[in-house]
Amino acid sequence: MEANAAKIKKQFNWLKFDEKINNLKKQLNDLENQYQTQLEIIIELQLKLEQQVNEVLTTIAQEINYDKLNILNKRCFNISSPNWYCFWWHTKTSNWVN
Repeated sequence: MEANAAKIKKQFNWLKFDEKINNLKKQLNDLENQYQTQLEIIIELQLKLEQQVNEVLTTIAQEINYDKLNILNKRCFNISSPNWYCFWWHTKTSNWVN
């Protein structure tokens, strides 16, 4: 009878061990899914950031080209605090414009 009890106890311990392993496998799977989701979010954000940087760089490049074609100089001065006034020298019109 004691031998049967020991056998049953041993089997029960193995069942508990298997249950723990299955729980750990589930936790690992959940962590892998979270990692994959977070990685996808990071990649998506990285692509959005790259797109925004490209848009800013494109805008800057367009403004630089515009400056080279139409504007030689910029002058700013303070007439009455806190207002600043800026004027640009247009090469096409040869005038200061605001």
